[in-house]
Amino acid sequence: MLRKLVAAIAFLAVAVLPATALGQPHWYRGEETQVTVYVERTRVDATNWSYVKRAGAQWARSSRIRVVYVKRCPSSYYCVKVYQVRSARNMAGWATLNYDPGTNTAWYGTLHLNTRYLTTAAARRKTACHELGHALGLGHRRTGRTCMRDGFATMYGHPDATDYANLRALYRRP
Repeated sequence: MLRKLVAAIAFLAVAVLPATALGQPHWYRGEETQVTVYVERTRVDATNWSYVKRAGAQWARSSRIRVVYVKRCPSSYYCVKVYQVRSARNMAGWATLNYDPGTNTAWYGTLHLNTRYLTTAAARRKTACHELGHALGLGHRRTGRTCMRDGFATMYGHPDATDYANLRALYRRP
């Protein structure tokens, strides 16, 4: 029960707060220049996995993020597991971050791709980029040519310069 409550809080925190908000959940990077996040192909077909990898390559253009694709995460930390589902939820995808609420440090995440809505290349590209952005700690944006916009019709298939700036702010040195 507690794990579900923490996951729900993490989901709401990622979905509602802007990246510059104090206390935004994020991965710990310590003294490293970049945080390394492992993305595990858990249950997802080759087509959707290729879009996740493409989105990860775009996010990794940030100087703060290193994305490593694995068949199995080396540990339960710094791991985002990718699932493909067919759900009646009115969402093309969703991401969760499990994190310590005392430090806002993430230790595990999931990314769900809802095949009910992923029927075109554009839908797959936008959703993979958007949900992976959430898994990296970013929230929704109201403006910009970015995949982090809330609302499928206004969303683009890639991050923009503001997204990279938000990642730099989120993962700046303490």
